[in-house]
Amino acid sequence: MALIEQDNTGAVSGANAYISVAYFKTYHDTRGNNYLAYTDTEIENAIIRSTDYVDIRFNFIGSKSNARDQITQWPRSSALDRDGWYVTGIPLEIKDAIAEYAFRALSGSLIPDPATDKTGREVESTEIKAGPITKKVSYIGRGQNTFKPFPKADRILANLLEPAGMIARG
Repeated sequence: MALIEQDNTGAVSGANAYISVAYFKTYHDTRGNNYLAYTDTEIENAIIRSTDYVDIRFNFIGSKSNARDQITQWPRSSALDRDGWYVTGIPLEIKDAIAEYAFRALSGSLIPDPATDKTGREVESTEIKAGPITKKVSYIGRGQNTFKPFPKADRILANLLEPAGMIARG
């Protein structure tokens, strides 16, 4: 699939990315990160996967600028960051976080399939003893699936997220 970059109006039909390959390269060149082992097509695919990841993982402030017609979560309207500033277009935080997630997506899945038991609960560890027979299973998050943390990229987005426990309407 070809990379189709969303613009600051949210009106790009079929948009599947917030940044271009050129943005990705400039971001990582500035930070001394080596991506030279990857082709532009591999980087495009990582950017698309990262955009998907961000759009499904986070609850952002405001609401989509073009309602249901807009495929991506950004740009958003009525979006005030934690400092009370209006956020317009696709903010730098989104672009930088996508570059970070895409770098990680080049070497693995951002959302790996978790180890689960037959009930579908995510397993943290299993202990089996041979005699006398004992089986102990520990679950992650009380059996609820959670996303793998990517601390730097996750923190970049913190200013654009709904406060914990808040329900967004829109």
